[in-house]
Amino acid sequence: MPPLQPYVSNTPLVVAKNLRFLSQAGILVTEMLPIGMVGTTVADSPTTGYISRIGAVLSDQIDLYNTVEVTLAQYQGDITSLDDRVSALEISGTTIPSVNGYCYNKNSPILVTDMVNLLTRDLCDYKPVLGTPTALTLAILAEGSAILNALPAFSQTSTMSALTGWVTSPETIADTINNLWVSYLDSRAGISTVLAAVTPTCAQVIIDFLPVYSSSTGNFNLFFSGYSFIPTGYIDGGSTIQITDGLGGILYTSLNVVTQSTTTTPLALSISGSTLSPTAASYTATLVSNVANASLGTTCVKTTIKNTSVEGGSPFTTGEYALSVSGSTTTFVIATSLSFTPTIVTVVANNSYTATQLANAYYMTYGPGTATLTFVSAIVTPGTFDINWIAYK
Repeated sequence: MPPLQPYVSNTPLVVAKNLRFLSQAGILVTEMLPIGMVGTTVADSPTTGYISRIGAVLSDQIDLYNTVEVTLAQYQGDITSLDDRVSALEISGTTIPSVNGYCYNKNSPILVTDMVNLLTRDLCDYKPVLGTPTALTLAILAEGSAILNALPAFSQTSTMSALTGWVTSPETIADTINNLWVSYLDSRAGISTVLAAVTPTCAQVIIDFLPVYSSSTGNFNLFFSGYSFIPTGYIDGGSTIQITDGLGGILYTSLNVVTQSTTTTPLALSISGSTLSPTAASYTATLVSNVANASLGTTCVKTTIKNTSVEGGSPFTTGEYALSVSGSTTTFVIATSLSFTPTIVTVVANNSYTATQLANAYYMTYGPGTATLTFVSAIVTPGTFDINWIAYK
């Protein structure tokens, strides 16, 4: 640095408008000393000396100029590149921009014309399937959301609008489809509950029978109809019955208990050929039923034991009852003058007219020596009501 001169003129100078600034006190500085001084001491800076301020501002402007120069050079390169590309496009006349193909080609570039063709083709395929906007709107309104909202749900003690995910005011196809799925799942839960309640189980397989021994014929008649109730879908898996007389005699045979439970004809077993005594005081019939439902994967095995006593006289009485029906008839006294009060009476139709009537609901009542058949609803169709009956002690 050169040595300081013995005298420096330090008269305040007017600051050019682009070099003016606000002092720390917020006052616009319009005049500055050429060199910042504090008394006779030099205290020069860009905010105290005009020459220093000119140098500082000029240095900043040079830095800015250099930055702008670099940016302009970059812009110049970009403009040149764009000019070249535009020129090539104008010269070729066939250059077509590309866009992202997304689902059409796994996010790879695709020509705009190809993309438009693909979109147009798909739109033409979808329009006849999806329907018009008006038709889609009508499909949404057909849901009748106000009614459905208040209907009870199957899967819980609530209304449909309380189900998780339910859209109470559907406005779009997506809303309607959503509610269809929610309704389906709710119905499925209800159907599952119903199936659980009605699906046959072994507890619903009722096996019972009435053994009747006729000492005059030496035959056992085993009645299952009216005593055994086997749900649909079960088949016999190897049922057996054993009759013993307490004296060591045995009669053992197999049977189809499912078939026997659906017919009023008793299973007849002759004592002849067995080791049973025809004069035993009583007999014990042990039925081991075995029925299975393949679709449910259920097998039910039950043991039913019945004792048959041989009483004086026949333990049952048979007969036929016929009546010409011409008006409204409800009650038929089918048996009278029996030697006992029956415990059960079974009937079999002798003609198609009677079979049709017996398909309706009826019940039996018993009294000393009598049996009465009563229909819940009176018979009004004319015809001949003709049955065979058997009454048991």
